[in-house]
Amino acid sequence: MKKLKKILVLFIICWIAASMFANDFIDAAKANDIDRFELLAKKSRKIEGSDSTGINVQLSLVYFSDENFERACEVVTKKNFDFNKHIDSGVTLLYALVYSLSVNKVQTLLKYRVDVNKKVNDIYPIQATQFSTYMFHTKQKLNLADFEKAAEIEKMLLEHGSVKNEYIATNLFWFGNFLFCNYYIIDSINRFRPKSKQHLIAPHFLNLPEYFFHFYVEGRDVAAMECDKLPQMYAKYGIEAEFERCNDKSQILQKLQETKDSPDMYFVFLSTGYNPIAPYQWVVLGSIKNTGDRLSETDVFTCQNPETHFTFVEFQIKGISEIILVKVLSF
Repeated sequence: MKKLKKILVLFIICWIAASMFANDFIDAAKANDIDRFELLAKKSRKIEGSDSTGINVQLSLVYFSDENFERACEVVTKKNFDFNKHIDSGVTLLYALVYSLSVNKVQTLLKYRVDVNKKVNDIYPIQATQFSTYMFHTKQKLNLADFEKAAEIEKMLLEHGSVKNEYIATNLFWFGNFLFCNYYIIDSINRFRPKSKQHLIAPHFLNLPEYFFHFYVEGRDVAAMECDKLPQMYAKYGIEAEFERCNDKSQILQKLQETKDSPDMYFVFLSTGYNPIAPYQWVVLGSIKNTGDRLSETDVFTCQNPETHFTFVEFQIKGISEIILVKVLSF
């Protein structure tokens, strides 16, 4: 029994040590510090582990610049590194790079033993390019450069044995982020009411044809939510609100500051278009980690993110590409 306890204690100590060492690797990657990363690798027999956010060393490589990513791959491959190891949500390094359209990094990674057909929640990596070219709402402007990047990555993956790129079904699970954000806000406002006056609401209650503009592009079904129908949607649940949309990067910080300083009730949902890892997500703004009176581009914020696969991502104000301010007038 004593021997068993000693073995258990030794195992726990080793696990804690490995976890702490993994944090060092992950921190170096997040800082894009390839020299420190390489130095740590020289001291380690094996490179593996995760940090408290759930990101593992494999996935942390996404934070490196293109040049340093190439060096990092050369370093880890000498340590019997498993590039295919996923985090708890299933996301792999390849999937994250394809999703963010990191063309150069995908090209580098494909030089190593990587499974181009390893699914993440039942979709192939090649299908992850589709989020970059999907119109989530009718006033959204798609970036033409993203179409070119998606095509370039698709070609590379096919050359390395990937299955063909078939369109993902247009449903709430994969393309309902914009709708879910509105649901979170309506539901939050609803909870301010006495229970006897609360409306019954669920995400699928908002999934009505009247709120969407459907169209087909090269065989792809797209359901874009009608921005002009948002007041009507909220009014159905007894909420009178004004909506202000801004996609001018130079004004986003100012708009958030005005909202923060306002005595009125505001909710904000936003697109993470400039985030290097998760650029195609719609989230509801939570709290901004700021101790002063003035917000900063580098301030980190929490959010309600319908895309649960990317809970490890840190979001900063500078990564916001579009905001929609919801000013609640009455409910």
